[in-house]
Amino acid sequence: MTEHPFDLTVTRVLQARRTDLWSAWEDTTLFVQWFTTAPTMTMSKRHERSPGGGFEIVIRQEDGTEHPGNSCILEVTANRRIVMTDALTKGWRPSETVFHTMVFAFEDEDGGTRFTVTAMHKNADDRRKHEEMGFFDMWNGAITSLDGFAKERFGDD
Repeated sequence: MTEHPFDLTVTRVLQARRTDLWSAWEDTTLFVQWFTTAPTMTMSKRHERSPGGGFEIVIRQEDGTEHPGNSCILEVTANRRIVMTDALTKGWRPSETVFHTMVFAFEDEDGGTRFTVTAMHKNADDRRKHEEMGFFDMWNGAITSLDGFAKERFGDD
């Protein structure tokens, strides 16, 4: 995928196997354990796994501040790719606000997994805002957490 000037992308090669990373992402009870680290909490309100399904989470900071996220799943290719957008909500319904479309890619590499997250924005202002909100720190932290969680949960066999 060619990067567009309105995109933000993080790519890392992780030690955990692609199928284990996928399991940690797909299973709601596992997802909330690694997506944010204490004292921040992730709550999943909806974690559907098929096109048109909803993906709705709330991230709660230590001070009680909540950051909701509500997206529609556009594509799921098992163990390989997830695409979602906040332009739509569950059931392909238009949302009130549009900020980004997210693409998550899982590829085998060197006995581990190349994991790429891309946030596609409609304009340069939204891209800049997302970067200023901490896109790179947040996703690098989440990816490190995901890798460690998957290795600990599923082991090396």
